[in-house]
Amino acid sequence: MGAQFDLSHMNLVGYLTDETGLAAPRSDLDTIGKFLMSLAYGQNLISSTQGSPDDWTRQVADAAKDQFDRMNFQFGEPTNSQPVESRRYLDPLRTYFTGYDFYALVLPADDHVRDDSTLRFFREAGFSSGANGLVLLPSRPFEPGLVQFVDPFPALRVLADQPIAPPGVLFWTRLGSACALPLSNAFDFLRHELLGALSGGLRATDNAIALQASYRRSKRILHLSDLHIGLAEATQRRSYLKRHIRGLLPSVDRVVVTGDLFDTPSEDQRASFDEFRRDIEDGTNKRLLLVPGNHDMRTKGNAISGVGRRAEYVTDLDWSPIDVDHDMQTVFFSFNSSETGNFARGSVSLRQRLSRAERHDDEIHRRKQVR
Repeated sequence: MGAQFDLSHMNLVGYLTDETGLAAPRSDLDTIGKFLMSLAYGQNLISSTQGSPDDWTRQVADAAKDQFDRMNFQFGEPTNSQPVESRRYLDPLRTYFTGYDFYALVLPADDHVRDDSTLRFFREAGFSSGANGLVLLPSRPFEPGLVQFVDPFPALRVLADQPIAPPGVLFWTRLGSACALPLSNAFDFLRHELLGALSGGLRATDNAIALQASYRRSKRILHLSDLHIGLAEATQRRSYLKRHIRGLLPSVDRVVVTGDLFDTPSEDQRASFDEFRRDIEDGTNKRLLLVPGNHDMRTKGNAISGVGRRAEYVTDLDWSPIDVDHDMQTVFFSFNSSETGNFARGSVSLRQRLSRAERHDDEIHRRKQVR
């Protein structure tokens, strides 16, 4: 099955396909009326059952027409902008948009030019999946203006964990598995894995999508900066910061602090930093990644020539110029831009860049997969 819809109706389609108890979207008479009319009178629906007694496209169109007639909708009426209880008109359609073994939302590449490849995927997936899948294709209207979303489309949440650039496809099931794939990968997945999994039912389909998601696991880095330990304000916020970070650590792969751990480098503040480091490393079982800032090696962050520089404290931070994280399959390169320059300014020297390159080559020599 397949349905094309206007981008401005995204939240309405999200509600129709939701099986988790999502609240009905806020909308107005004009939006609901145009959406129902597009289903009732447009050429926006495809199905492998077209022309048969169980024609899904005809069933949807008839149901949408019934609700549209109930509204007694008239174009141009001032009352069309008034809020309306959307579920009154949408709920009778939900039986046609739920209960599938998988759903797919196609993300077109361009707002104004229809991409033939996304349309081809829409048709192929919509027909080949039979009554087991529902494929959705949004399109942007040609007239200028803004499109407002009051309620988000639930499936789009997967893009936060598996970001892709359009064109692409989001796949999900009502059991909870979801994955985002570039369009070329989506074609391969549909043809070689998903259609085969459909024959095994909902659980097999969910497992196939979950497996795809596992291949595209995102890497989460908690990036901190400018802690300024020793500053009165930082001391006041210390308890809140510790509690807040403790709640974040289970969901991140690595923690990085890029500069200005201290307000002024001082042995008196080392105990506070060492406690902070232990909390991070105990919570992640990974070494804390550090990059020094100008406040970590210059009095109040400033120095001129040799005056005000306290480079020995940078050495004591035990920071690493290069760190290979094999779990994340990530190499971190760290540069100290406060090594040179006056006042609060600095730069990354040629010596540092060459040093990191040599260390990287050494790591590759030791383990080929680092490349």
